[in-house]
Amino acid sequence: MPENDFDKSFTTLISKLGHPVEEIRLRALENLQAKLNLKLIADADILQYKYLYIKLLEWFNFPS
Repeated sequence: MPENDFDKSFTTLISKLGHPVEEIRLRALENLQAKLNLKLIADADILQYKYLYIKLLEWFNFPS
């Protein structure tokens, strides 16, 4: 996958972590975790996505 396509798809995945529907947020988190576990995304690579940190922090503001 070309790098620009990866950036776009990864940014889309990150944005889904902030989706108002809980099921979509959970699937996005599970998808991200699976990609990390399968080494499809390197830990070092996700450090450049500051948007990810914001979305993970916002996660705790959603009512469960």
